[in-house]
Amino acid sequence: MKKRLIMLQNTASFFKKLCLSILFVFISCYLSAVNIVNPSYQAVIRSMFFDSNNTLWIGTFGSGLWCVKGETAVKALDKAGKQPVNRVSKVIVRGGEILVAAAGEGLQAYSPESQIWKEFQPSPGNDFQFLHGLADTSEGLLIGSVGSYSAVFKNGSWKKIAGAQRLEDDWINDFLQVSDGVWFAGGDGIWKLQNGKISEYYVPRNEWIDPEVNVLALWNDTLFLGTSLNGLIYLDKKNNSFLSVGQISGTVSAFQIFNNNLLIGGKSGLFEISMAENGKFSVKKLNLVVSGKTPHVKSLAVSSGGKLFAGTMNGEILESSDCVNFSIFGSFRDSIFYMTQRRN
Repeated sequence: MKKRLIMLQNTASFFKKLCLSILFVFISCYLSAVNIVNPSYQAVIRSMFFDSNNTLWIGTFGSGLWCVKGETAVKALDKAGKQPVNRVSKVIVRGGEILVAAAGEGLQAYSPESQIWKEFQPSPGNDFQFLHGLADTSEGLLIGSVGSYSAVFKNGSWKKIAGAQRLEDDWINDFLQVSDGVWFAGGDGIWKLQNGKISEYYVPRNEWIDPEVNVLALWNDTLFLGTSLNGLIYLDKKNNSFLSVGQISGTVSAFQIFNNNLLIGGKSGLFEISMAENGKFSVKKLNLVVSGKTPHVKSLAVSSGGKLFAGTMNGEILESSDCVNFSIFGSFRDSIFYMTQRRN
């Protein structure tokens, strides 16, 4: 009887493990299928900027790096027609090269003139293959990793910024240059780097629930934090406390100063903050709509001609001269960027 009971228990355990394995495979296949058909995972417009030639550089999470010159959009390929990056987190220009922080391929450099891609040399190392943050600052060239803290390139070599430099956050999303250092936006709060070491930091207690900060901005001498889940936060210098901007909730993904006002892009759309006559912030939601829906705005940029460009989670780029009327500049379909046909 005892042996039979043990056999039944073993059989039940076997079938339980088998069912769990089948369920795991099913869920994995389902998620893979969703990732393939959902455009949100094919061309998220994570980063945009205009260079000195007014060329628009577009960094996408899913479709690599693109550029738009005039009415022509092309993928940034080498002479062999290849590109080493697919999931781009941040794009900047430095010394005539386009630097790309990628999630999986680390820090890459592209020369538009010679059409050459190369890994940034010297390499920051294997710890820095999955990157979010990238900025050229007074402290040096900074990269922020997913799980491996940060590193700075200065005087020809890399130095890791971690516990020894008082950085206790291994997930760095963004950097903000200020007059007396560089602020880091991290998974647990914000940290300021001065002369190679963290001089101050703030980890939220009750001000907002999820501590992760996606992006940072300085406007009207006020530090703004775009959080992962808890909307827009700002530092009230008078009371030395962090306060929430209640009208802007959820994920905040991008900041841009435009016409002296601060624009905020996120899951709830696009917002504009201006300074009211009473000295308080005035918040307005802008009428940014695609196919009848408010898009998740992931990135913002301004052209040399003063036009605003907004990149979305679904691969669209919209443009506006006045933040009132928006039109679709172009969009990704099947990992290819198509410009909207212009009328003469």
